[in-house]
Amino acid sequence: MAVFSFVNKVRDSFSEIENGLVDGIAAIGPWITPLPSAVLVANAVVKDLHWIPILGWVTAAIIESLGLTTVSTSLLLWDYNAGKRKNDPGAPFLLAASLVCVYLVSTIGLTVFLDIFPELGRYAPALFPLLALVGAVNLALRSGHRRRLSGIAQDRAERKAERQSFRQPFTQPGNLLMSNLTSSIVKTDTSLDKAQAARKANLTTRMDNLLTLYLDNPLMGATAAARTLNISRQTVYSYLEQLEATGRIHRNGKGIEVILK
Repeated sequence: MAVFSFVNKVRDSFSEIENGLVDGIAAIGPWITPLPSAVLVANAVVKDLHWIPILGWVTAAIIESLGLTTVSTSLLLWDYNAGKRKNDPGAPFLLAASLVCVYLVSTIGLTVFLDIFPELGRYAPALFPLLALVGAVNLALRSGHRRRLSGIAQDRAERKAERQSFRQPFTQPGNLLMSNLTSSIVKTDTSLDKAQAARKANLTTRMDNLLTLYLDNPLMGATAAARTLNISRQTVYSYLEQLEATGRIHRNGKGIEVILK
């Protein structure tokens, strides 16, 4: 039995070492895999565009870091869309995926097509403003996703506070004085009133933001409005129905007309 126990301990130790090595390689691998591509890009820029080597390496570093960021952003948005609730706003995954395609086309164009068709070298510099645009859109996507998550967290916190206010006890054990019962009810009502007031204020703010958005963009669709305000399309439709019922907007068949009072 002692021998079998020793063998199992040795086996477990080797298994832990193996898992640690694999996890380490998995963590390091994604950061070093762009190196061959970076070398090819740097060589292509120096050889075909006749840039100095230092600019070639700077260009390679920019393109590969942009590629890593673009892929990471697209996977982040895909994972969010896969796990979000139905009433949560969706993330623009297709836009992020299209940026990955731009990166791939740029890298392959500089490393393969320029080698096969050297005469394309005169058009290659046009890729760099496009890559700069990809970088700017990446920043906007990540910033928008942070705001999206913040809005969802705020909405959940408000709903949780409202649920907790409803769960407050309205009765006390029979051995307590009636004054304690009255005090508890008053405190519960006050907490509930505060939660409802906060939710009403938030609703008013969102509706005002929607009105301002349609005042500037009367032809904007519900999907674009939901993405801009970080709310769901169902919420946009609900707000529009309420605003139309109160006479604050009018759907004229060509868009949303905001009625100023």
